[in-house]
Amino acid sequence: MSKPRLKLQAVIDTEANADTIITQIRNELVGKDIFEEHNLSYQIDESGQVNLIFDFRFNNRIDRDDMKNWIKDQAQNNPQVKDWIQSVTVTEHLCSHDDVSIKDCTTTEYVRWERV
Repeated sequence: MSKPRLKLQAVIDTEANADTIITQIRNELVGKDIFEEHNLSYQIDESGQVNLIFDFRFNNRIDRDDMKNWIKDQAQNNPQVKDWIQSVTVTEHLCSHDDVSIKDCTTTEYVRWERV
C-alpha cells in the first residue's frame, strides 16, 4: 500500500544549527504515525556546506501534512531558524515503493516547495 512521503533538503549555516534543527524535528515527530524513517541527518559536502536531509514515510496523510506545514512555517516564520536556513526544498508524494507496481515518484501526487 502506498505511503505518504515527505522529504526535506536544506543548506544550513552551521553544524550546530543543523543539530538544533534535527532535535526540533525529532520533538515535532513525537506522536506521529511513522511508517519508516529513511534519513534525518546532515552531511558536509566538498565545498563545506552543511546539507540537512529529512526523508520519512508516514502511515497517514494527516501526520505527513502536519510535518510539512510545520517545516514550512519554521523555514518562513521562525525568527532564528529562517536565518539559519540558506535554502530549502520540501517535496511530498504518495510513495509506491512497497506496492506490487512501483511508480515514478513524480507521478504520484508529487508537490515541491522551495525557499532559496
